[in-house]
Amino acid sequence: MSETHTEVAPREGTPPRVRSFTVPAVDVYEDDSEIILVADLPGVPADGLTVETRDRQIVVEGRRPEVEGRLLWGAPSCAYRRIFAVPEVVDVANVSAEIKDGVLKVHLPKLPVVQPRRIPVRRE
Repeated sequence: MSETHTEVAPREGTPPRVRSFTVPAVDVYEDDSEIILVADLPGVPADGLTVETRDRQIVVEGRRPEVEGRLLWGAPSCAYRRIFAVPEVVDVANVSAEIKDGVLKVHLPKLPVVQPRRIPVRRE
């Protein structure tokens, strides 16, 4: 279920303003190599979507465009926004995203695990 929120001054350095947005439903999956965020963003085209990394966060923002003509069924234009904390195990430099049929997938690859190893000590 989506929620609607309102915020003031959404980004540091921008003038104060009031903006309403919908928090999209998201599923989070994890396996040994990555974490995947799957968000429902119906009607949002790829060019109306941004996925950014900011200070160990993933910020997803999108806008469903206005529909021409009279809307008989469905939701009007709306803005989506959701912020996720990124765990330290994620390789932020290699995050990728794709959208298909209104479903956004954000792939957060995990950093390679450093295995402990024994270091031989030489005698001099």
